[in-house]
Amino acid sequence: MADEQRVKYTFGHFVLETGRDQLRMNGQIVQLQRKSFEVLQVLVARAGSLVRKEELQQLVWSDRKIDEANLSQHIYTLRRILGDSPKSPNFILTISGKGYLFNHPVVQVSLGPINNLDHSEVEEVSDAEPTSEVATLEKEPVEVDAPAPLPTPLEEARTFPTPREGRPIYWAGLAKRAIIGLSLILTGSLVYHFFFRQRLLPARKQEAPRIRSLTSLKGLENRPRFSPDGNLVAFTNLGEGMDSEHLYVKQVREGDSVQLTFGAYRDQYPTWSPDGQQIAFLRQRPGYRKLQLVVVPALGGPERLIAEVFGGLDWSPDGRYFVISDSSSQAGLTASLWLLSVDGRERRPLTVHAPDSYVYEHNPRFSPDGRSIAFVRWMNDVASDLYVFSLTDQSVRQLTFDQRQIPSLAWRANGEEILFVSRRGGYITPWRILSSGGPPTVEESIPAGTFHFDIADGVGRMVFTSSLSDSLIRVASLEGRPGERDRLSDLPVHCEINTSKGDHTPRFSADGSEIVYVSEQNGGEEIWKAKADGSKPVQISHFEELGVGSPRWSPDGQWITFDRQSDIYVMREDGSDLRQITTHPLADVMPSWSPDGESIYFTSSRGGKSQIWKVARTGGEPVQVTQGEARETQASVDGKYLYFTGKEDKRLHRRDLSTGSEELIAELEAVEIGRFWDLTPNAIYFVSNLEKNDQGKPVIYRFDLRRRKITPITTIEGVLPEWLPGLSVTRDERMIAVSYLTALLGDIQLIENWK
Repeated sequence: MADEQRVKYTFGHFVLETGRDQLRMNGQIVQLQRKSFEVLQVLVARAGSLVRKEELQQLVWSDRKIDEANLSQHIYTLRRILGDSPKSPNFILTISGKGYLFNHPVVQVSLGPINNLDHSEVEEVSDAEPTSEVATLEKEPVEVDAPAPLPTPLEEARTFPTPREGRPIYWAGLAKRAIIGLSLILTGSLVYHFFFRQRLLPARKQEAPRIRSLTSLKGLENRPRFSPDGNLVAFTNLGEGMDSEHLYVKQVREGDSVQLTFGAYRDQYPTWSPDGQQIAFLRQRPGYRKLQLVVVPALGGPERLIAEVFGGLDWSPDGRYFVISDSSSQAGLTASLWLLSVDGRERRPLTVHAPDSYVYEHNPRFSPDGRSIAFVRWMNDVASDLYVFSLTDQSVRQLTFDQRQIPSLAWRANGEEILFVSRRGGYITPWRILSSGGPPTVEESIPAGTFHFDIADGVGRMVFTSSLSDSLIRVASLEGRPGERDRLSDLPVHCEINTSKGDHTPRFSADGSEIVYVSEQNGGEEIWKAKADGSKPVQISHFEELGVGSPRWSPDGQWITFDRQSDIYVMREDGSDLRQITTHPLADVMPSWSPDGESIYFTSSRGGKSQIWKVARTGGEPVQVTQGEARETQASVDGKYLYFTGKEDKRLHRRDLSTGSEELIAELEAVEIGRFWDLTPNAIYFVSNLEKNDQGKPVIYRFDLRRRKITPITTIEGVLPEWLPGLSVTRDERMIAVSYLTALLGDIQLIENWK
């Protein structure tokens, strides 16, 4: 390689050193083909940034054009050597259709010019004996090419003379100027100090970023926020059972995490007062639609209830206001962002929308000077964009235009840039954008895959959430007397669908012979099908993105409907003949079939609130079906009734399709169902969010439609989050399939010397 500088990159157990052209693992040399090494060097030097395929080809094969399969082979080789996997990448992430991204923290140090290298110390990789199993992995030659020049690394950690080492140069400069008089000595000193010493001498050493775990509690730590001085971090912890989420505070340097809130609540979105003495947060209580805005002393103490809101929270830099998300009619309009005085007595609307609009604004963050508010405007459940509201002239400026999920954002200290993470191309990627507008660019300082983060610009720190979740599908037999088994694991098991990533949302075909489900094993969310015993799994969608779900078989088993990026689709059971059925800008989700297979019911807010709509399988203009708010629906096999869950109350309702009357199922009036339910010709199976056994495990119930009797069937050992639906029963009630979480873990990671 023709680099001007020798650079050492450290990542995990590996060290890559240019000049020597060596890769080591735990100090042992790993054999690499020349081109594989050069590909790895490009990716590592630009860790956290997307490197497009054509750019890689130009940098490594500048003298000729190669086939894309050649590059893929080198990536495959590197993944083998790094112990990586395309299904669960820890190092090299594939950005579908674009290129690759090195998704691992890298420490970079400059070792000086290549000319200073003692070549007697260089060990030729091609002649080195393999010293480990890793070193022997690459045996098939890919190709042998002449080395191609690579760009120098973007940033270097330079060495510099200490003040003591610099003094001889300083005094020599003064001696040369002594002959022209005392007045010029002073002038020469100043000129030297500001020109020679600050410009000609090597720059002061910049410490390399360091990453470490800040928290290590059980469960998922999330939504970190720095105190104003950057020395404390407030965050939430969702326990392993997901029954409650509590607020904690942790010092950056040392000390244990201090728990501030307790009880069976979900406490979220912590934000600090400008003086760092208090923390405001939002509390979700079981059975309540609105959230409580609560303030607690930063080191613990009595809580103070401020108001009830719908979501979103930040504290103004002057300490006088909160910005919140709320909903209230005023002169025929519905406001979304509000200013709320810290005592809770005054509210002032900032943004307003028509009453039938489903727009919802969230994640508000004050600019450092308090004159603007950045926020995320959601057009539906999966599509959002970044906006800025000016408190000076009341204007709203849209910054992004691609309608992608934006989980979190933060202002830079200068108020001129906003950092945010966005699900673009199906994956969470960090970005930066000017607050005045312009195209967003990839932000290299934030690890890819980050959902929630915060920055302390003044002290060079960044925190982010590093999480892991896994889910499986268990298919079991229901043959035997209901209630005979105590646990789902005690039922005779047909199979488990359990890959290295999430597997969920199972649905049996009408005859019970096959199952369709969603799997994340290839990075995105794709639809798969398999035999009911788990054999012969086949991927039938190839979108390479997230936002795909809710698959259901048609009654004849020939078609599958599903939602994708908030629209309804159908395709044949083998994945062919894909058709988009709805195209409304608001969310159309959670489809299900009519008994004759000619129509599809789905949930939409196009009428101003969440209701059930109906569209022909071949497409056309949808028609509204339900009057009350609804979330998810299934039609009875005889076609007489349409069962649906309420949007807010989560109770089960029924609509008579001949008379149009709607009623709550009286026997289930006290039961919250959520999305874990299924309908057979004779019964409704459901998991109650209110009822649990003595060990706190979710219970599956059967409601007999004829006898109107509720019977407990079995319990589930795993956790059932709202975002991971999945309960299906065959029509003959011989088998049941349930998806649930087996792992939900996450720690707050801290980056020191963040730039």
